[in-house]
Amino acid sequence: MTIWQEGGSKAQTTMTTANTPATTVLNMHEAKTHLSEHVAKLKAGDRIILCRRNRPVAEILPIAEPASEPRPVGLGKGLAEMPDSFFDPLPDDILDLFEGRAS
Repeated sequence: MTIWQEGGSKAQTTMTTANTPATTVLNMHEAKTHLSEHVAKLKAGDRIILCRRNRPVAEILPIAEPASEPRPVGLGKGLAEMPDSFFDPLPDDILDLFEGRAS
């Protein structure tokens, strides 16, 4: 679908076929006035191309839905080993660097 503005400039073009993602091309004026409406219609795979003087300058894509279930605890169990020395106190010279007392 193409909407023509006064003066013959192209305002919006939406390209889609059944069961395929839609690409909406908007000029800056259309984006300024109706961007929230276009963003509300975005689905996975759709995109909005913003144009300045009919040249693409930006692309807007939907963000993937966050997972509805929390991640299970312990997915990485056993993937890494921590040596006992990891919990030993740091040497004084390294501790001084961390605390801003460089020697």
